[in-house]
Amino acid sequence: MGILSLFSVSCTSENKKPAQVLEEEQMRAVIEDLLFANELYTRKKKEIDSLEVDLSRSVFKKHGIDSTIFYESLNYYLDRPETFMEIYKKIESDIKRKLDSMDKIYQVPRPKKDKKDKKEKKSFFEGIKEMTE
Repeated sequence: MGILSLFSVSCTSENKKPAQVLEEEQMRAVIEDLLFANELYTRKKKEIDSLEVDLSRSVFKKHGIDSTIFYESLNYYLDRPETFMEIYKKIESDIKRKLDSMDKIYQVPRPKKDKKDKKEKKSFFEGIKEMTE
């Protein structure tokens, strides 16, 4: 009986989400904002550099977290690929919509792929998607 109780407690504690891990919806929002900030930086590097702003820190501040909480949460979800892929799917459609809006506002075309460059670089999420398939 004692061994069964110990086993049940250890399984329960492994499945329990640590207190500092962000909820799925908040994690989605943070990652989406980080990706959007990264894309904005890619397109407006000179302007952003002149402001001396740390975009990642700004995103974390917006969501009331720090980098430690973000990376602990990221590791938690990466250990649960099915859950992470659900988050990813939501981000994928939302970020495309935001980038399309940004393109219209700034009238900045998305960078075109060079036909000479046969080897395409994978995004962070494409790499994660490959790892979990």
